[in-house]
Amino acid sequence: MRNRIKRIVRSFYKAYDRTDLDIKMRDPRLRIDFYYQNLSLSVIAAFLICLLAVIGLIGTFSPFSSGYILPQINATNAYIVILAVNLAFMVRLGAELDHFHERKDAAKRAVRVFNWFTGIDMIMAIISIFSTQADSSFFFEYILITSIIFLVPNAEVRTQVRNTVINIAAMALVLAAVRHTVAWQDAVDIAILHLLCGLVNWFRLLNFLRAEKAKFALEKKTDEFYQDSRTDGLTGLLNRTALRSDFPDFIGQKLCVALVDLDHFKQYNDTYGHAYGDKVLIKTSGSMKRVFKGEADHCYRYGGDELLIISAEPEVNRFAQKLNVFKADCTEERGGVRVTCSIGYAAGTPHSEAELRAFIQTADNYLYRAKSEGTGAIEGDRPESRQGPVSSAHRAKRNSSDLHQTENERSK
Repeated sequence: MRNRIKRIVRSFYKAYDRTDLDIKMRDPRLRIDFYYQNLSLSVIAAFLICLLAVIGLIGTFSPFSSGYILPQINATNAYIVILAVNLAFMVRLGAELDHFHERKDAAKRAVRVFNWFTGIDMIMAIISIFSTQADSSFFFEYILITSIIFLVPNAEVRTQVRNTVINIAAMALVLAAVRHTVAWQDAVDIAILHLLCGLVNWFRLLNFLRAEKAKFALEKKTDEFYQDSRTDGLTGLLNRTALRSDFPDFIGQKLCVALVDLDHFKQYNDTYGHAYGDKVLIKTSGSMKRVFKGEADHCYRYGGDELLIISAEPEVNRFAQKLNVFKADCTEERGGVRVTCSIGYAAGTPHSEAELRAFIQTADNYLYRAKSEGTGAIEGDRPESRQGPVSSAHRAKRNSSDLHQTENERSK
C-alpha cells in the first residue's frame, strides 16, 4: 500500500514538474504559437459567457423568477453589462486572430488583449452574483464564468496568479460593500476552485511546452535533412539538386555567374591519389565560402572539379574583384596544398530559366578562353572586354576529362 502511494505521488510530481523542459515562454516562436492558440480559445470563452448572459437575461423576465439576494445592482443590468463586455471582446479577439500572421508584433498585441479580456472577466464573474435569486446557489454563475476563463484559454503562470488576485480582491471588495456574509463552506469551495483551476492550467501549460519542444525538435531535424539534401558532402557547397531548386529564385534578378575549374585536377588525382584531390577540392571550396559569404552569394559544386557561383551582385566590376580575391586565396599554400584555378564569368538579368542556363553557358565559354590562356586566368563580361566569348562549338572541343572530372565521386 505504501509503495502504491509513493508511485502515485511520483506520477503526480512528474506530471506537474518541468525540470525536463529546456524551453522558456520567452522564446518568440513559442509565444507566437501560444497566443495564436489562446486567441481562438478566448473567442470561444467570450462566446460561452455571452451565451450564459443571454440565458440569464431571458431568465430575468421569466414569470417564475423570484426576488434577488443582492438588489443593489439590477440583475437585468448585470447581465447586459456582462453580455456587452464579452461581445466587444469577442469582436476584438476575432480581429486580432484574423490579422495575426500579418503583423510583426502580433504576439505582443495578443498578450495585451488576452490580459485585458481575462482580467475584466474576473470582475464580470463577481458582478454575476447580483443576478442570484432567492433560494438559488449564490456563487453558481460566478463559478461558471471563473471556470470558463481559467479552463478554456491557457494562461502563463503570472497571468493566472494575477487573475486569481483580481478575482478574489474584487469579490472581497464587493461583498464588503454590500455587507454580505459568506458561509464558511462557500469560502472553502472558492479556495478549492482556484486551487484546482490553477493545477489544471499548470498541467495544460506543461503539456503545451512539451508539445512545442517536440515540434521544434522535429522542425530542426526536418531542416537538417533538407539542408543535407542540398549540400555536397565533400565540399560543403550547395549541390546540383539545390541549384535546380533555386533556379526560380534567380529569375528577374540582376546576376553575376562564374564557373571555376581547377587547373590540372586530373594530374592531382593521378599523381597523388584521390585523397589529395579531395584536399584540393575542400581547400578551394573553403576559399570560395570565405570570399562569397554574403546573403546574395550562392556557391555550388557544379560537377567534378567545376564550381559555380551565382551572385545577385549588381556591379560586375565588384564581382570581378571578389573573383580575384578568391583566386589569390586559393593560390596560397595551406596544409601542403597549392591550387590554381581558371574562371569564366558572365552577367545579366535572366527572365526565364532558359536565359539563366544561357548565362551559365556564357560563363562556361569564357572559362574555356581562360583555360586556353594558361593556368590561373579570369575571363568574363568586363566592360573593357573587346572580344565576345568563344563559341560553344569551340567549348565542346575541350578535353572531356578536364570538363567534368568525377574521380572524387567514384568509390575509392
